[in-house]
Amino acid sequence: MNHKPFGGRIAALFLALAATVLMASPVFANWCTHVYGSRHAYETQFDEAGAVTGQHLTRTACAFCGAVNVHLPEADPNYGKDVALPEDCEYEETVVEPTCTEGGYTVHTCVKCGGTYRDSFTDPLGHEFGEGETVLHCSCNGEGLTEKRCVRCGYHLLEAVSPEGHTPGDPATCTDPCLCTVCGAVLELPADHDYETETVPPTCTDFGYTRYVCRICGDERQSDFLPPLGHKESAWIIDKEPDFSVTGLRHRECELCHTVLVTETIDRLYRSVRTDNHGEAAVGQYAVTVLFEKDAAPVQDADVTLEKDGSLTVVLPRDTGIDYADPVTVIVLLSADGSPVEAIPVTVSDGYDNRCSGLTDKDGKITVPEDGGSTDRDGRLTFGFKDGDKTFTYTVTVVNHETGRPIRDAKISVDRDGRLKIDLPDGIDLDENHRILVTVKDRKGEAAEGVVILMTNDLKHTAEGKTDKDGSLLLPAHKAEETGAKEQDMTADGMENTDPEKPVTERHGAYLVGYPDGTFGPEQNMSHAEAVTIFARLLSEHRGETVPNAAKTGFRDVPEDAWYAGYVKYLSDCGVISSSGSAALRPDDPITRAEFVMLAVKFFEQYGDGSETLMREYVEFTDVSSGYWAARYIEDAAAHGWIKGYGDGTFGGEREITRAEVVTVVNRLLNRSADETALNSRSVTRFTDLPKSHWAYFEIMEAANAHTAFMKDGESWQ
Repeated sequence: MNHKPFGGRIAALFLALAATVLMASPVFANWCTHVYGSRHAYETQFDEAGAVTGQHLTRTACAFCGAVNVHLPEADPNYGKDVALPEDCEYEETVVEPTCTEGGYTVHTCVKCGGTYRDSFTDPLGHEFGEGETVLHCSCNGEGLTEKRCVRCGYHLLEAVSPEGHTPGDPATCTDPCLCTVCGAVLELPADHDYETETVPPTCTDFGYTRYVCRICGDERQSDFLPPLGHKESAWIIDKEPDFSVTGLRHRECELCHTVLVTETIDRLYRSVRTDNHGEAAVGQYAVTVLFEKDAAPVQDADVTLEKDGSLTVVLPRDTGIDYADPVTVIVLLSADGSPVEAIPVTVSDGYDNRCSGLTDKDGKITVPEDGGSTDRDGRLTFGFKDGDKTFTYTVTVVNHETGRPIRDAKISVDRDGRLKIDLPDGIDLDENHRILVTVKDRKGEAAEGVVILMTNDLKHTAEGKTDKDGSLLLPAHKAEETGAKEQDMTADGMENTDPEKPVTERHGAYLVGYPDGTFGPEQNMSHAEAVTIFARLLSEHRGETVPNAAKTGFRDVPEDAWYAGYVKYLSDCGVISSSGSAALRPDDPITRAEFVMLAVKFFEQYGDGSETLMREYVEFTDVSSGYWAARYIEDAAAHGWIKGYGDGTFGGEREITRAEVVTVVNRLLNRSADETALNSRSVTRFTDLPKSHWAYFEIMEAANAHTAFMKDGESWQ
C-alpha cells in the first residue's frame, strides 16, 4: 500500500476542495464539463404555462452537454432564483414552417404537464412577386403603376413605373415644328425661311427666271420671268459621210443648246451624174457646177464622172459644144463645206469629139477652151482664138504617121500671123522618114480646110503647110502627087476609109461603174432602179434627149424626189416601161434575169440601132415554156444572140441577174466589145476583184471605161 506524503495529501485535498468551491462559484458555473475549455452554449426557451411550477419560467439548455438552467424571467420579482425543472416532462415536437414575414421554429410540448419551449428557429422566406399587372400606363412625362401580389401570401404591392420620355419625330423645318411621335407634344418650334437667290437665264425653249431656294428646307419659288430665246439653226453637220454604196446622214442643230432640229439623209455618192437645171451635179465628195462663162447660164444634162484616178470628166450634152466664143466654166467644190478644190484634173468633152483638159485653180475653177495648150495622151487638144471679129474653135490631133501613135505634150498656139504653131516634144523627129499627121476640125466636128500649120521640133527642124478638105496635113510633105494620092485614101483621123458614107467612130460612155473600195462586184445582183437607170442613160444619150431630175412616174412606190425618178419617168414616156397609179416598180428589189431581158428587148425596140443579126438556130431553153410570161422576150433576145442559158439547157429566168451578166447582155445588144490591145497599153479603170481570167473581164472593162471606138472589123479604141 502506497501512501502519499502528508504534504501531497494536503495538496490533493486542497485541490478537491478548491474545485468544489470553484464549480459552485458563479464564476465557474458556466463552464461546460462536456467540452473542455468551453462555456455552456445555452439556448433560451419559454415555458408559457408552468403547469408544474405555476410560474412563467425561462429554461436554458447547453447545446453541448444538455445542462439545463431554469429561472424566472427578468420581469419576475424572484428573477435570479433557481427554479427546479421537473425532471419527468415528456416532450413532443411540432415544426412551425416559416412564412413570408415570420421565421420558422420547432415547438416542444410536454405531454404530461403541457409545458412548452421552442428551438430550431429559421429565417422568414420573404415575399415572392411575379411580373405584375399594369394598372396605369406611363406616359412621356407621367409615371405609371404596376400591381404585384405575393404568390404565397397574397401580399398586395403597387409599384411606380418611371416616365418613358418624349420620342422626337422629324426635325423642325421652316414651316413645321418637331413633334413627339408618341404624345404629339411640340418639342421644337418651326424656324423662318433662309432663302438663297439664283438667276436662271432663259434657254431656247424655256423661260428665264429668278429662283429663291431656302437653305434650310429647300422650299423654292420663282419670279422675274424672261421669255425663251428661240433656236438658232446651224449649218448642215455631217454625221455619216455617204459613199458610193450607202447613203449618209446629216443634221442641223441649234447653235445655242445643240438640240437636233432637222435630220436628213444624204444620197449615196455617184461616180457619174447628170447636171440638173442649175448646172449642178454631186459626184463622189464633190459638188460640180457647169456654167457658160458669158452669162453664167447653167449647162443642164452634162454627164459628170469621177474617174478611178480621182480626175473628173465632163461630157457636155449633144446640143452644147465647146466654143471659144462662149467658154464653159467648171467649178469644183467640196460637198461637205463648200470649199474650192484646187488642182484637180478636169477633162471637158462634147458630142463633136472636142476635148479640153486642165487643172482647177485656187477657186476650184477651170474654163475651156483656152487659147492654146498641150495635146493629151490621145494627141488631141481643143483650143480657140480670136482673129479680128471672128472666133475660132479647133480640135487638133497630132499623130506619128509611121507608127499611128498619138503624140502627147505637143504645144499648140496661134502666132501673130494666124498660123497654128505646133512645137513637138523633145525626141520627136521631123523629116521625110518621120512624118507627123495633123488633123484639124472645127467645133462642130467638121474638117477645117486651109488652116496654116507651122511645126517645129527640138532640133529646130520645121515644116509648114495647109490642111486639105478633110482637115488633114502630113508634115513634112512628099511630092505633091504622093501627098494628094495618100490623102484621098485617108479619113479625117488618118485611117484608111473603106466606107465613107458610114461614120467610123462612136463615143462609148461608161454606163456601169465600180464601188468605192475598188471592186466591181461582178457576182452581185442589180436592183430594178439601177437597171432602169442604165437603159435610160443609154437611150437619152443616143437620142440626144434630156432626162428629168425628178418627176411623177405613175408608180406608187417611186417617190417624186427619188434619185432614180427621172430615169423611170423617161423610160415610161418612151414606152420601155409602163405604169399606172396602182403599178409598183419595186425599185430596191433585185431584178431577175427574165425581168432584165424583157427590159432589154423593149429598150432595143426604142433604141433602133445595135446588133440586129438574128440567130434562128438557137437552142430553146428547157425551163421556158410557151406559156411563160417572159417567153416572147427571152426568145427574141436569144434569137439576136444577146443571151445564153446555162450548161444544163435552162435559162433561169427567176434567178437574180448579176452585174457581170448585165454588162454582157448590154454589150451584145449594142454591138460593143473591148479592145484588148488598148486595155493592155492604156491607163484604164481596173477592179481588184476582177482578174483577167474572169469570164466577163472584157465585157466589164468595155462597160466601165469611156472611150472613142473605131468600128471596123470589130471595135478598136482610139
